[in-house]
Amino acid sequence: MMTNLNRCLAILLLALGTLTPVSTAMAQPAVKLALVIGNKAYKTEVGPLKNPHNDIKIVGSAIQASGFEVLTPLLDATRAQMLGAVSDFANQLQSAGPNAVGFLYYSGHGAAIRNQNYVIPIDVEKPDAASLANGGVQLSEIISLLVEAAPEALHYLVIDACRNNLGGSKGPKGFRPERRRDGMLVAFATEPDKPASDEGELSGPYASALAAELRKPQQIDLLLFHHVRVAVDQITNGEQKPWIEDGILRAERTYFGVPGPRHKPQEPILAWETLPQGAYLVNERGYTIYATSEPGGRDTIVDSIQHAARRPLKGADVAPLKIGKIKGSPKWYKYIDIKGRDAYVPADQITLK
Repeated sequence: MMTNLNRCLAILLLALGTLTPVSTAMAQPAVKLALVIGNKAYKTEVGPLKNPHNDIKIVGSAIQASGFEVLTPLLDATRAQMLGAVSDFANQLQSAGPNAVGFLYYSGHGAAIRNQNYVIPIDVEKPDAASLANGGVQLSEIISLLVEAAPEALHYLVIDACRNNLGGSKGPKGFRPERRRDGMLVAFATEPDKPASDEGELSGPYASALAAELRKPQQIDLLLFHHVRVAVDQITNGEQKPWIEDGILRAERTYFGVPGPRHKPQEPILAWETLPQGAYLVNERGYTIYATSEPGGRDTIVDSIQHAARRPLKGADVAPLKIGKIKGSPKWYKYIDIKGRDAYVPADQITLK
């Protein structure tokens, strides 16, 4: 007959056996998948390109070194092939589960027509409104395929497009600003309404800078794309300035780069300074990072370094802004966010108001 002690031990062992698979599942590392698409063999009226195949080769190799499984690259694709590849990619992300991270890089032509952003397949006849409406791939189509199929995944969509030779000198140039999507960071090779270069002996300037950053020791996503922006600006002598739209709201960000120590600003803080009520930080695009008691009496906070997505706060939620310069790293500041967490920002992205 089982004693009370033996019965308790049996129940305990059964409970531990039940919990172990759950704990193991929660500890599973993120599944990281990447898709690279390069279109260069365009019709004459659209404008053939030199480097997209080189671009996806070096970016694909670098993202693989960063820990991503890279799917079969797509070269010189039609509209149907592009949408099919993106759909398959999205389905694989969905199958990978809620910890999946997707990285989709496109190199080729792109343009905005009637406030709609398009990436351009090779079977488009000419870069006009009618041809793009019938044969182009709307950026919103790609975004919808990704977020609808894999809503719990983290998505990085990198668009190296808007080439300066699209349709000759009279062709459309540049994308229109894209609205932010939750769970997705969209990176563009150049700022709105501006062209991007395809020049370079082995690759375009954006692909070159991105691949170089992906091969560095691990760094947080926002820092990686900031470094890419600085590098491209320098390579092109200020002619091309990448930008991002960041809709990722998770507390834990994704790290990119080869295995090794993670890059972050050096501590300690040189000195903390509590800014007066009404003081706030503004990044390089003019967006407020953090505000306390703005003029007009409304307390607000911005939930991302890159965006001015403000929400009203209760008075009890608002704390004075503290910012400190990091010793030995004059290009970095550390500040305390609304939840009391440490946050970092490059000094050249902000202005104290």
